[in-house]
Amino acid sequence: MRFLRNNFWILVLFMILNAGGLKSQVYVTADVDALLNQHWAAPTLLNPAATGDIDFIRIRAIGRLDYLGSRKSPKNFMAVADSPFKLLGKRIGAGLVVNSATYDLFSNLLIGAQGSYKLKIRQSTLSIGVQLGYFHTKFKGSEFVIYNNGESSEGSGEEKGEEGESGNDDDAPDLSDYPTQDVGAGSVDLAVGLRFDHPAFYAGVSVAHITNPKLKLTKEGEEITDTRYMESHLPMTMYFDVGGNIRINNSLFTLQPSVLLATDFSDFKGIAEMRATYNQKVTFGLNYRYNRAAGVIAGLFLKEFYIGYSWEYDYKLNPKGSTGNHEIVLGYQFKMDMSPKSNFRQRSIRIM
Repeated sequence: MRFLRNNFWILVLFMILNAGGLKSQVYVTADVDALLNQHWAAPTLLNPAATGDIDFIRIRAIGRLDYLGSRKSPKNFMAVADSPFKLLGKRIGAGLVVNSATYDLFSNLLIGAQGSYKLKIRQSTLSIGVQLGYFHTKFKGSEFVIYNNGESSEGSGEEKGEEGESGNDDDAPDLSDYPTQDVGAGSVDLAVGLRFDHPAFYAGVSVAHITNPKLKLTKEGEEITDTRYMESHLPMTMYFDVGGNIRINNSLFTLQPSVLLATDFSDFKGIAEMRATYNQKVTFGLNYRYNRAAGVIAGLFLKEFYIGYSWEYDYKLNPKGSTGNHEIVLGYQFKMDMSPKSNFRQRSIRIM
C-alpha cells in the first residue's frame, strides 16, 4: 500500500478510465472553480449576473491554500473586477475574472469577460449575465519522473511502509502512460447567470463551462500522433447562491446567513455559513462545508478597503502536517456616479 499512501493526491486528480481497452489514455477532471467561504465578497466569481450590482467599481483579489503545510497543497488565486454603467439609459454591469488553480504538476487558468443587463422591479433588481472566456490547462510532464520500480518521483519513492515493505500495489495505475513532456490545451469557455436582489435577500443561479470542453493535451504546436495522450475534462457546473440580511432591532448587528451549492450533475458540494456584521465595519462567523469541513470567518471594512480571512479544518480529509485550509480576500472599491436620479442606488447586502 506504499504507492497508494505516497501518491494519494495524484490518484485523486488522475481519473483513469479503461474504456474500450485504451489504457494508454489518461483522463483528468480539471478543477478551477474553488468554492470560497467568502464567496459573498466576490459574487461575480461564479455568477456574471452579479456584475454592477452596487454603485462602485469593485476589485477583489483572493488566495486560497488548501491543506497548507502538507507536502502537496492545492492553490487557487483569483482576481475579479466589476462596475456598473449606463447604456442607452439602461443599467449595465461589466466585469473581468481571472482564475488560476495549481496542484502538483497541474495548472489551470480561466480568463473571462462578463456583462449583465439589469431590470428594475419595484425595490428589487433582476439581472441576467453572461461570461465569455478562455480556459487553458497544463501538465508539467517534464518534471514527472518515473523510477525503475514504477513509482513517481512525486511520491517520495525513498520512503518505506510502516513495516519496511518495498513492494508495489498491483492495483496502482500504470504511470508509464503519463506524458513525460509538458503538454497543454485550451478552449473557449461560456457561462450564464441569473440573479435577483432585494434589500432583505438575494438569490442567484448560474451555469459555468457550458461548452463542457474535453481537451486532448499535447505539446504546444504539435498534433497528436500517438494513441497515448492525456485528456482533460472541464465539466459543466451549476451554482445556486442565496443569502439574507437580518437586522437586529435596537443594535448595530446584522445577521447575514448564506448558502452556496454546486453540482456537475455527478457530484454535489455546498457551503452554509452564518455571519454577523457589527456597525458595517466588522464581520465574523462560522461556515460548514457539506460533509467535509468547518471553519471560521473574520473580516474588516476600512472605508474603501476590505480584508477578510477564513480558516477551515477538513475533518474528512486532512493530510498529515496540514494546518488546514486558509483563505485571504483583499478588496478595494470606489464610488461610481450613477446620478442622483438613478433608481438603482442600493447598498449591497453582501458588502456592508
